[in-house]
Amino acid sequence: MQKLRHSHFIFFIIAALICTAVLAGCGGSSAPKGKTAAEIAEESMAKMNDVESYDMELTMNMSMPALGQRMNMEMTGTGVYFANPLKVKMVLDVTSGLLGIGSDVKESMEEYIVQEGDELTLYLKQSSIPQWQKMSFELADLGKVMEMDPAAQTKLFMENLKEAKLEGEETIGSSQTQKIALVVSGELFEKLAEDMNLPGVSQQLDGLVSDMLSQAGDLTYTIWVDKSSSYMMKCAMNLTSFMQNLYQQMAEKSSDEDKVMLEEMARHMSMDMECLINNINSAQDFSLPEETAEAEWMELTP
Repeated sequence: MQKLRHSHFIFFIIAALICTAVLAGCGGSSAPKGKTAAEIAEESMAKMNDVESYDMELTMNMSMPALGQRMNMEMTGTGVYFANPLKVKMVLDVTSGLLGIGSDVKESMEEYIVQEGDELTLYLKQSSIPQWQKMSFELADLGKVMEMDPAAQTKLFMENLKEAKLEGEETIGSSQTQKIALVVSGELFEKLAEDMNLPGVSQQLDGLVSDMLSQAGDLTYTIWVDKSSSYMMKCAMNLTSFMQNLYQQMAEKSSDEDKVMLEEMARHMSMDMECLINNINSAQDFSLPEETAEAEWMELTP
């Protein structure tokens, strides 16, 4: 049985919550044709709620202190999303290394998330680990947002939106888009996490995730909305402040052994992400690789 550290799992949860919020992005400042930035973004959210499939291109850049130096990490990849039932495929390449020291380390990952009835199963394959791994969740254990209808989701996000500003127009591929900057309250992520009940995760860890998110501060991100279709074509986030606050919360709750390292991360970490959305409602279908039938269950460890 493969093991996954609690610290890694915390950030798996946080990343999932951030993606949920962004891809349901909602957003007042003035915008063309009498619509506010908030109204444009809310209309885009309604359109994205009805999307059956799309392709994604993902990029993440992160820099952090390590061994007295600075480590840079770049992640690039592609993804495919289907809505009913939920089915996601992601193929990622990660390159990391200490500045000025030795060669970069490269890792590739292939990940599938599939829904069967009321259960989600995650399958993961890393180039450094030959065996497929898996973990399952009941939809109800992932929080009330998974059971909300689209109108309720829209209402939740709008209630936690603090600012929306139109920043002009840009061409993304063949789409003429409106660029909108959004600021969403950190309370949104606390609400998304507060009723999670994940298998193998203690109540203490559940509480830690919710507590950290409640104090991580606001999240700022940008969406690009197609002017003719109202579909979201791109989103981008600068997560530096958000993640620095999370590391500070972890440092305050950690043992002396980890405290110094976490405080250093809180002071010097930087992180940004970008996602392009393509082939809306026309993504190519996929199936699980046959090897996933032999996947080993993942176990959470402290």
